[in-house]
Amino acid sequence: DGRTQPEYDIVFLQKQTPEDFFMGIDPVRHAGIACSDELVLKVTLPETKLADIDLDVRPTFVRVSAPKYKLKAHLGEKVDENKGNAKWDGDKETLAVTLPIIHDPLYGSVSASNEMD
Repeated sequence: DGRTQPEYDIVFLQKQTPEDFFMGIDPVRHAGIACSDELVLKVTLPETKLADIDLDVRPTFVRVSAPKYKLKAHLGEKVDENKGNAKWDGDKETLAVTLPIIHDPLYGSVSASNEMD
C-alpha cells in the first residue's frame, strides 16, 4: 500500500532469579528452551502521534500501522498476546511492546507462523 516499514528491534529479556546466581543451576527452567522470559519489540515511528497508531498482537507476530508506516514483525517465539503491554515514548517517537514468551516444554520455540494474515 506504499507505506514505509519503520525501523524496529526485537530484544529478548531474561528475569534473574537466585537460582541463576548459584552455580547457574535453575531447577525450574530448562536451559535449552527457556533462555528468555519476555521479548520487547521497539518500533521507531517518526512524526507519528499515539492516537494514529494501530497495534495488533498475535501469538507469533505483531502488526503496527500508522499513517506513514506499516510493519508486520514475526517474533520467532510464541508469546501471550493477552498479557503484554505497550508504551509510547513521544520524545523518542518509539513504541515499545513487551510480551511474555510462552515456553512449550514438548515443542520448544515457534519458528514460523501458521496464522492467517
